Amino acid sequence: MHVHFLDLYRPRPSLIHNLDPRVKFVLTLAFILAAALLPPAAWPAYVLLLALALSAEILSELGVGYVLKRAALALPFVLAALPVLFTIKGASLATLPLGPWRLTITDAGLTRFISIAAKSWLSVQMAIVLTATTRFPELLLAMRALKIPRLIVAIIGLMWRYLFVLVDEAVRLMRAREARSGHPDTPGARVGGSVIWRARVTGGMAGNLFLRSFDRADRIYTAMASRGYDGEVRTLPLPPITPGGWAVLGLGLLASGLLVALRDVSLTIAPGEKVALVGPNGAGKSTLLLHLNGILRPATGSVHVSSLAVQDKNLGRVRAAVGLVFQDPDDQLFSPTVFDDVAFGPLYQGLPETEVRTRVHAALTAIHMGDYAPRISHHLSMGEKKRIAIATVLAMNPEILVLDEPTAGLDPRARRGLINLLRELPQTMLVSTHDIRMVAELLPRTVVMDQGAVVADGLTAAILADAILLEAHGLEM
Repeated sequence: MHVHFLDLYRPRPSLIHNLDPRVKFVLTLAFILAAALLPPAAWPAYVLLLALALSAEILSELGVGYVLKRAALALPFVLAALPVLFTIKGASLATLPLGPWRLTITDAGLTRFISIAAKSWLSVQMAIVLTATTRFPELLLAMRALKIPRLIVAIIGLMWRYLFVLVDEAVRLMRAREARSGHPDTPGARVGGSVIWRARVTGGMAGNLFLRSFDRADRIYTAMASRGYDGEVRTLPLPPITPGGWAVLGLGLLASGLLVALRDVSLTIAPGEKVALVGPNGAGKSTLLLHLNGILRPATGSVHVSSLAVQDKNLGRVRAAVGLVFQDPDDQLFSPTVFDDVAFGPLYQGLPETEVRTRVHAALTAIHMGDYAPRISHHLSMGEKKRIAIATVLAMNPEILVLDEPTAGLDPRARRGLINLLRELPQTMLVSTHDIRMVAELLPRTVVMDQGAVVADGLTAAILADAILLEAHGLEM
């Protein structure tokens, strides 16, 4: 007996079936990644993804109905996203009483939920097309082509092979049980034992199946060892991808890249501007800051700082021009003394000793801590550490100061002192923060980010006056 319901492959003479499995595997991953990266309510992009999915279903000759019916089986899992209906702030659409509580469905929550459902549904469709048009051994070949460790690929292959065996054995156990489960002739008579007895029998069957699988694993290893297995997985080299396969792969990746590019950030900051970057946690603010200093690089598009492209050849000049101040000053203060921390950047710029000392003195003077040079950094208060962290980048004479949550963790007095310090500094400034009161007081322009995209950019007074915008993106005064 062999169980076939686990094998999703459906043979057809279609173009999709005949496509190189590595190409199909990579394109499916690219499709799912593009869907996951799209922001909520990107309806035109969702329609394009649906068009791509329907095209693949038609070309595969599986039938749109076949794929859609199986994709619907995954929709109940979308219920895990139901809490976003009530937890995302926005305009109220409906209120549901639940005992002593009242759950409010918001427009932003409903948009987020529909977006999650749509992206999940589309992704499952493409996964179904992949598994229904590609034999499992070919999927293993595609995993190897992506440089997934050969041992992991071999384990997945063995698990798949013996999943069929275990299911067959489970079915045989159930049949043996049914064969000995007689039914009495007396109508209404109780069949079987108590609930505890039934649970004991079921547990015994599960344990029996486990022992069988354990015993089979031992026999499998013995069979492998008898044929020379020494712990290293050996496979034949992969055949080359045909030119046609490369062309399809390139076009598919280009289409996925264009879809993801819809969420790219386009932002220009003029010299001398002081700009706030606000948004909920996970909006992409810190990621954007790391791109400005070249620590992260964009997958598409480009970043320019003072007319310099953020590339390897310009990295030293870019990092000198952009002073990045991290949220936790302890990440930035790693030397024995304050002097050593502030001197670190100028030393790596290759400056002579006299210039290094001059810059350290000027940076500490600028933050009103000129006599702190011999102090031990980890003995300072949080407010003092924040100031010294700023001095570490001021010593490199940056044109732009980029600060991540500068007022986080400060008491009111230290916060006020830091705000006054930032007001005095002449550099162009981009400040990522949740401190909306500081934004209103210090930064004339505000950029709002959410889900990796810029959703608003304008004068701070106008942005902060838009209560609906703030509520929709988890912000409040």
